[in-house]
Amino acid sequence: MNKYMVLLSKGYEETEALLVVTYLRRAGIDVDTISTMDTLETLGDHDIMIRADKKWDEINLDDYAGIITPGGVTGSETLAADQRVTKAIKAFHDAGKLVASICASPIVLHAAGIAKDIEGVCYPGMEEAVGFKKAHEEIVFFDQNVLTSRGPLTAPFFALKLIEIIKGEDARNDVAGQILLPRVQEALVGMAQGKCACGTTEGGESCCCGHHEHAEGGCCGHHDHAEGCGCGHHDHAEGCGCGHHGDKKEGGCCGHHHH
Repeated sequence: MNKYMVLLSKGYEETEALLVVTYLRRAGIDVDTISTMDTLETLGDHDIMIRADKKWDEINLDDYAGIITPGGVTGSETLAADQRVTKAIKAFHDAGKLVASICASPIVLHAAGIAKDIEGVCYPGMEEAVGFKKAHEEIVFFDQNVLTSRGPLTAPFFALKLIEIIKGEDARNDVAGQILLPRVQEALVGMAQGKCACGTTEGGESCCCGHHEHAEGGCCGHHDHAEGCGCGHHDHAEGCGCGHHGDKKEGGCCGHHHH
């Protein structure tokens, strides 16, 4: 009973479904994609065909420790109308098993009769349709044994929280490092502080980010680049990206003379 299922119905959001499966498998978590349709072949909301691991009628619910539902309005409505799914979600919730829904799919929690008893989040504007006991604004929210999240771009955080719940914080941090989350977060913080995408202020012409007038540090993070440098700037001073100082002789990192 250490397996988890991701449900695929007609019109699910492919990003939310596959990203969750990918991240959980990176963490060594046993997860099956389950088609609620009559065939293993399922069609997502953006016409991407995905072959599920199993069909609903082929599984034993007792083999699974959790149910995960991706969003997509059509897919979520299809799941919400499927009594096999809603009965299973209610049974999992009552048994203390993990239930996780993202984007529009918390409407399935409403159809299962459990949304009114939990606090959570969903795609903005769907709060009334879901009917949480209390709706929140966070990108992920965990209450009792139910994890919810808001949409496609919050799916990585949804998946990482699932890993943390199932395997612990170390496993979560390991996968976060694999997907470069710390670096992305650092870049986003820098951009919020007025730095360009390469982590510096006032990008220079031909800078890696394509902006003008680098103040401190060019695309390689140093001052006053020389003409012909790999980053296309002039006047390399001490600490070129190639690790050399002052004037550089023939055959530097960028193959030009006199840095």
